[in-house]
Amino acid sequence: MPNHATVHLSGLDDALIMGSEAVLSKGALPSVCVIRIDPDDAGMTFGNSPTLEFREDEQLVVQWKNCVIDWAYSRTDMGMQGPVLALTVLDRRAHWEHKYISGEYNIRCADGSIAKKKNIRELCEMCLDALGETGYSTSAIPTQAWPHVCWDESKAGLELAALCDLVACDIAPDWTQDSISLVHRGSGSNIEKTHPDRVHVAYAVRTQRVPENVVTVPGPDLFQAWIKLKAVGVDSDGVIRPIDDLSYTPSGGWVQQWPYAFLGVNSQYRHHAKQSVYRWYQAELFAATNSLTVYGVTLDEIAQAFPLRPHLFEGGESGTLGFTAPSFQFRGTYWPKIDLPFTTENDTLGYWDYDYDAEQGLFKFHEPLFYLDTNNDVQPAEIDVLATFEVHLKDGPVRNKYSMSVANGTVGDKEMRRDHLQRRRGGSVGDNEADILAEATVYNRAWAQSFVAYDAHDVLLDGIHDIKLTGKIAQVMFKTGRGDFPFTRVASGREFTDMTFWERRRHERAEAWAHNSGRGD
Repeated sequence: MPNHATVHLSGLDDALIMGSEAVLSKGALPSVCVIRIDPDDAGMTFGNSPTLEFREDEQLVVQWKNCVIDWAYSRTDMGMQGPVLALTVLDRRAHWEHKYISGEYNIRCADGSIAKKKNIRELCEMCLDALGETGYSTSAIPTQAWPHVCWDESKAGLELAALCDLVACDIAPDWTQDSISLVHRGSGSNIEKTHPDRVHVAYAVRTQRVPENVVTVPGPDLFQAWIKLKAVGVDSDGVIRPIDDLSYTPSGGWVQQWPYAFLGVNSQYRHHAKQSVYRWYQAELFAATNSLTVYGVTLDEIAQAFPLRPHLFEGGESGTLGFTAPSFQFRGTYWPKIDLPFTTENDTLGYWDYDYDAEQGLFKFHEPLFYLDTNNDVQPAEIDVLATFEVHLKDGPVRNKYSMSVANGTVGDKEMRRDHLQRRRGGSVGDNEADILAEATVYNRAWAQSFVAYDAHDVLLDGIHDIKLTGKIAQVMFKTGRGDFPFTRVASGREFTDMTFWERRRHERAEAWAHNSGRGD
């Protein structure tokens, strides 16, 4: 015969409790217990953080401390005469709603270093500390991954859940032991089909579609290279063209035009020449190859590298928040504007003030840049710019994806965006692909292992049992009252298919909460 099971809530000791139903779930949102009491007890008061207990023969089996009374209303209960008062109790994760965390960590600097470095396990522990939790285990969280986070009074519980998702982990509370474990999906103990107290095994078919591969998709590759600039000007119609193609180009060309006067230019257009000729230079080709090919990647047009980024990988200084990257660097052949009219040697570094049009790869220098050839003819300066950029081809940005196969996978790939991972190509810093691969492997391995097959069960156990949530066990239900035998329902491999109204309502409210917080679709 089953033992006599009862539910107790501190503050309800003198109330007539007709039954209860609780579902313990993983995640950052609170689980729910519904207690049915006599409406005559509606005037009872409760403390701020009551304790919920399930007992058998007055022996404590399951305990939830620091709960929250959510709401209550009177309704007709099946099998009962007259109304009952349905009282909803949330576990202590309800307190997490008003716990916040701030800070920015794992800032990727231009030189590849990481400022304010915290691995993902340390970030999870920071969230748990912000939530006021002390008895926790984070050993399932890897330490060789450094995701970028930027918290600004962010909800610590939701940020913890987001970090767990990066490495296929879940938040699994054990309120009886007053602890929390971050568990890897598919790990830990499963339900024993031969449990001696089992009264029924509901069939459960594992229908999850397993991908063939898990794929980490990093941010676009970042290139750094010297780019040749060509002299351009603004035409009378507002279009930017090479200086020899301008409609107001003098009949003898520009070689006899002093760049500060342009006396040979029609006075109607002289202001265009003074504004742009010998001052405006636009990206044309990559200097190392004298073509549109850079580090083995061939562009259809130079515009596929626009916008050029205003800062480089290298040459800067380390600061409190990491690496301070320098702006564009210039080199070339030009007249340095000293008393003697001589020309610099090739690839001489130059420093000038300029404005930059990022969308057109156009540098607008504040002074004319030119040199005098052996005939003392004026020639546009031969200028290269050292720049950092992404390459966007017709089928998207250039980047390597990092894949790992999944055992018995059948339905394509599961892609995971990790924009904080970005390969750098060029510069003296060197290619950091090995570092990207190492961190991507951490994410891939975590997710690939989460798809390892195991039996999914939905089991009813006679009486109340303190079943622990694991990476396999997804939900536990405790039920008493209504004249039925008390039972514990346990599901592994998935959550219950026939969720109670209260569970459905919890999900609906969670979705609304997420949407109102700017996290919904």
